[in-house]
Amino acid sequence: MLIMSRKFDIRIWVLVTHNLRGYVFKEGYVRLSSLEYSCTDSPTNNTFMHLTNNAVQKFSEGYGSVADGNQLSFKHLKE
Repeated sequence: MLIMSRKFDIRIWVLVTHNLRGYVFKEGYVRLSSLEYSCTDSPTNNTFMHLTNNAVQKFSEGYGSVADGNQLSFKHLKE
């Protein structure tokens, strides 16, 4: 599965209390890779295509080109 032809991961916040009650914050976000995915490249050939981590992506020339900070809120993802 790809979003805008890019790999992605989904981030949400969950609070678990001491008595194991869980609360999920409804607003999360999706992190995207800077480059479109291509199955012709090896997994180690281009980290900007395969990793969604901001610590890696911020060094890519394409960082922020499709979404601000390579992130989409759930609201923008639905749109």
